[in-house]
Amino acid sequence: YIIPMRDDMLKQARKDREVSWSSAISSLRLAILLSMKIKDEATAAQAHSDIGRIYLEEGLRPEAVEVFFEVKNEYPNQRSMLAWNQTSVAEAFRMWARLDHAVDSYNDLLITYPDQKEQVFWARLWMGDCYRDQGQLQTAKQMWKEVAEDPGAKDYPRQAKLARILAGLEDPPAAADAAVKDD
Repeated sequence: YIIPMRDDMLKQARKDREVSWSSAISSLRLAILLSMKIKDEATAAQAHSDIGRIYLEEGLRPEAVEVFFEVKNEYPNQRSMLAWNQTSVAEAFRMWARLDHAVDSYNDLLITYPDQKEQVFWARLWMGDCYRDQGQLQTAKQMWKEVAEDPGAKDYPRQAKLARILAGLEDPPAAADAAVKDD
């Protein structure tokens, strides 16, 4: 009976999110408790991370970062989730215009979660953005070039194409080519 109750709380959180972020968080907290009762750490970590994302969306960056660190401490085996959360921590620092902390957070991801390939690709791409925003255009272009030329780039064609464009290795699509034809 716990799983259906937990699933109902997760559904309720999605509904609540449209009306009240604080109600959504309350529903997520109940889902976390129910998930832990049945030892479903993956779902608990996801729900806990969702609370951090809600805080981030609401502009409550310190609260978001705190929640992401709670998730890291409470669910150390959920590596994929933790790597995504680390990108969210870095993004919070980018929104604060604390680019040095954002770069450090991305580097932490690269060091701690090298096995999480998709998150690593995104982190390297966004780290290039941080360097560009810091006025370090050559470092940014080098970062993007490394992403574009990475042997694993074939597995992440969207990121690789964007990296090639940002690094100046490929021209961006022309507006006419990129537009959807309205026939």
